[in-house]
Amino acid sequence: MKKLAVAFSFFIALNGLLWAVDPPTPLDPFENPSVRGNGMGGEHVAFVDGIDALFVNPAELRQRNSFSLLSVQASLINPAWINNAVLAYQKYSESEKLTDLTSLLSKAALFGVDIRGPLAFGFTVGGFGFSLTNRIYTSGRVVLPYVTMPVNIDVVANIGYAFRLIDLGIIQLDVGAVAKVFGRGAIKVRKNILDVLGTDDGLDNAINEYSKDIPIIGGGGFDLGASLRLGLIPDVDQLTVSVVAKDIFSIARPVFTLLQDDTATTTTTNEVYAVPQNIKLGASYRINLGSLLRVGVAADYTQDLTTLFQSKDEATEIVKDPLLNLSVGAELTLLGITTVRVGISDLLPAFGVGLNLGIAKVNAAIYGKELGSYPGDKPTTTVDVGVNFAW
Repeated sequence: MKKLAVAFSFFIALNGLLWAVDPPTPLDPFENPSVRGNGMGGEHVAFVDGIDALFVNPAELRQRNSFSLLSVQASLINPAWINNAVLAYQKYSESEKLTDLTSLLSKAALFGVDIRGPLAFGFTVGGFGFSLTNRIYTSGRVVLPYVTMPVNIDVVANIGYAFRLIDLGIIQLDVGAVAKVFGRGAIKVRKNILDVLGTDDGLDNAINEYSKDIPIIGGGGFDLGASLRLGLIPDVDQLTVSVVAKDIFSIARPVFTLLQDDTATTTTTNEVYAVPQNIKLGASYRINLGSLLRVGVAADYTQDLTTLFQSKDEATEIVKDPLLNLSVGAELTLLGITTVRVGISDLLPAFGVGLNLGIAKVNAAIYGKELGSYPGDKPTTTVDVGVNFAW
């Protein structure tokens, strides 16, 4: 146990030192958020199993053998604003007045789309796990007369293993690690908003900008996790406390560039990228009454470790308010078929429902998302739907 703690601390300090001495270019994490997790306030490190454990907490790979064939999950960020923009555009087209449209678009609105799948192959058995997934997502911003939309295309292969370090019957300690290999293509688009809508409006139609090539970044990294479990009544209740170091070490470099004429060229840049490191603490309590009723509650706190080793002048991003690092959630399943979820993340509510149809699992969620650095800064709403074929 002591050796594990020393190794855990060593890797955290090593990666922090690298960020402090020669900070690499930060990358968005290579994640695969589930509709289930989003419906209960986010992914909880002490309340996960199966394929999802490869992305959330490798120590939980021992909890359940599973097999995933494919999955389609989609998120729409700020759907109400998108709907209002469409209505304002329709009104503008009919009345030939710009008032409503320009008033709406001038609010520097944030919106986005996140599609995970259909590539979602993976399995877990005896503590060993493997997955191969893809994701396409964008977070756009409108500032008249432009819409800016960086689009990321990710492919990630995860391989992990968890083993039982301590087994005293009612007390168990599992530890695990996940190694990941990833690739990302980034497309940058900046266009006149009314060109996007197919409208000739008389506004200043400046030259549109877009990616003339698509740089492909390739790299890898790994996560470490540990889970301590206490079960007073065997197979009925379970208290779990977990700690996970996400991207405890990662590195990526440009691999090649796709050109507009569908050719590829190797890149000559030596830029180094890395995913900012964070550590997540979580706890959960579950009651399992078989197929009749299952109830679980979970809470987490996430801390970005990268900025702890940097001065304010060197920080790569604005530090978030600590309250935004808290998340809590609950899940209730009746008859093994119908599930209801609630949660709080970013100090905003989350709600979700699920339907277990055997191989097919259907889930939906609606939740708040804070895109700013403090509570109430840039809150928005996200809607999720997904279908997973897994067992």
